[in-house]
Amino acid sequence: MPEKIYFDTVVFREVGKAFQKAKLAEDLTRRIVVSPITAFEVLSQLSITKADDVLQQIHAVHNWCVPEGTGLLAWPGDALYGLWFQKPAPDDGFTGRMQKAFNVCLASESAESLKEEAGKLMDVVDAMKSRSACDFARLLNLQKRNRWKEINSRRHGSEESHPE
Repeated sequence: MPEKIYFDTVVFREVGKAFQKAKLAEDLTRRIVVSPITAFEVLSQLSITKADDVLQQIHAVHNWCVPEGTGLLAWPGDALYGLWFQKPAPDDGFTGRMQKAFNVCLASESAESLKEEAGKLMDVVDAMKSRSACDFARLLNLQKRNRWKEINSRRHGSEESHPE
């Protein structure tokens, strides 16, 4: 089975530029999957000053992947749920909403009508990134405290905690 390929937001947009007029080879287009975070970010970028350029890059998706059959990677939380519980995460409708949003963009001639909703989406993306960064920082701090306790326990046979 051939390996799958997915792009971050910058590469998604650069590939969109490169294949605005040309088609990518079919054997490669069938290997491309879309990251939901990339899709989220690209759609949110319809709120920037170069929104019409972003919309053209989204329109070019037909030239470098198979939109009707392109896989959407699992949202990270859903992937972790599947690994932990050994079953798919309950369907929250995210994939369907993402497909609908992309279809609206593909049918749209101008980014102007999409800017307001894209701005709201950008706020959601920014909040999500901020929450993820805070969660990661808390995880690192917890790991540091646990590691400090482990080191102290080995040295002194005690469970002293690291001063904060």
